[in-house]
Amino acid sequence: MSHEDTSLLIERNDAREDEHHHSKGKFEMLSLTGTFLFVVLLFIWGPLCVLSFIYTNENWGKYNTRDWVCMFFTFSPLIALEFLLGIERVKDDLKQFFRQFRLPTLPVSLFLTLFYIISCVFYVQFPLLGVTVVFSIAICSITTNYMVQKYQMSRRDSFLVHGLIVLMLAPMLDFRWFESIYVGPGGMGYDWWALFITILGALGWSHYDNLTNFNYRFWPLSIKELCVALVGPLPLIILIVPIGLLSGFLHWPPSRTPVFWEIPAFYIENFTTVAITEELFFRAIIMNTVDELIPSRRGWLGVIIANVLFGIWHFPRRASIGDQALYGTFAFIAGCLYSIVYTLGNNNLFSSSITHSIVDTVWAFWFS
Repeated sequence: MSHEDTSLLIERNDAREDEHHHSKGKFEMLSLTGTFLFVVLLFIWGPLCVLSFIYTNENWGKYNTRDWVCMFFTFSPLIALEFLLGIERVKDDLKQFFRQFRLPTLPVSLFLTLFYIISCVFYVQFPLLGVTVVFSIAICSITTNYMVQKYQMSRRDSFLVHGLIVLMLAPMLDFRWFESIYVGPGGMGYDWWALFITILGALGWSHYDNLTNFNYRFWPLSIKELCVALVGPLPLIILIVPIGLLSGFLHWPPSRTPVFWEIPAFYIENFTTVAITEELFFRAIIMNTVDELIPSRRGWLGVIIANVLFGIWHFPRRASIGDQALYGTFAFIAGCLYSIVYTLGNNNLFSSSITHSIVDTVWAFWFS
């Protein structure tokens, strides 16, 4: 057994001892700090994000009061949890809270399924298939991460399992069948599934399995991480914009001048449901999994494989083969940059997500 495997097993043994210790004592709720931050995220940041989702959706003018209320009740708690899981100060607090349960994966799965059921109640539709899919995927993915820790898998086997979980979760984003079983406001299926998957990944890989290269930290961001994230888009814009304009894939000037509030609204929606989720899959998990299973000098193989897949992921978003090839190539180049930002930013998922959303925002408003 390698030194890394031995260290990993020691960490997991310590986690199990902590779990056993907490299971004997009195049931503990979240700390005052954790509760306060969750409430702030739930009632301030969550509704702000929901407004961004609504105003960036082409159907927003058709939403009625029920649609608005349903979104606040079913999206805000998920958004609050997505960001709460990235606050360093409450991470240990959350871990201790979840370890108090004999089957810690069960309450998380029930919690996530609850918000799907709330949508069903609002729209008086109870698709058994939808409820079954949501609960089954939640319990399978979280339980798998928990079992990796409990049965002390080797580091290599552990990463292989993580790759398999990604293959299970990835189709939920771009396969329209999953959007069709979402019961809620029209056009919001992708956003709901993205939040659902991000929470599963953050809980499973960061909180249950303590994956060493999975740095899911929204706050605090170091000065270095923030600077890398903000400077990151510049080389990509310099490299891709001339090629994109010459190829006809990018267009200038923009067809209209965006209203000021459209830009932050788009950025928030993109950051919350596109960038974080894609960075979770391709940088945090696939890239690190390849590096672990097939070690290469400076991790170049993980970067190439992760971003080839990232490019292929974007193929269905264009109709013609030529546009698909261009889009996939540009996505590959962009993904390589996001991988560099991720690595230079201390493997922090939020660093590359900030860069990712800046690039998407610039493209959407000025070159699309």
